[in-house]
Formats: sequence, structure tokens, C-alpha cells
Amino acid sequence: MSSLYEEIGERVQQSLEQNNTSKIDFARKVGVSAEVMSKIIQGKKAINVVEMQRIADELAITMEELVGTVQELEKTANPMLL
Repeated sequence: MSSLYEEIGERVQQSLEQNNTSKIDFARKVGVSAEVMSKIIQGKKAINVVEMQRIADELAITMEELVGTVQELEKTANPMLL
């Protein structure tokens, strides 16, 4: 079972591939370093709501599309974080 952050990372990676966008360019647009973006994509960095919103905005998707539906969240999220 993937964590919430791994799910977000997978969605970001898919979007970057579909839009032919580099991690470095995307990181710059979101306002984080390339190293931080790499960790986000790998699901190794917990990201806050502000970072999630910036990522969603740059991908031109909603927060729900980025993090998944409530049902998906219930399957992957740590109950202590909800």
C-alpha cells in the first residue's frame, strides 16, 4: 500500500511526463529546490497544504485531483494525520 505522499509523487511524475516538463523547471515554478522536488516525487518528503496547492496550481489540477478522493485518502492516510 502506498502512502499519501507516494501517491502524490506518482501523480506529479505522471503529469510532468505528460507535459514534457523537467523536474528542475517544475521545482523552480513551485518554489522549491530540485532536490526537494525529487523527494516529493519519490514520496519521501511530507508536504504541507501550501506546497500541495502550489503543485496543484502549476499542474492546473485541483487539490482533490492531486491528493485523490476522500475514499482514496482513507485507504492510504495515517489516521493520526486526519
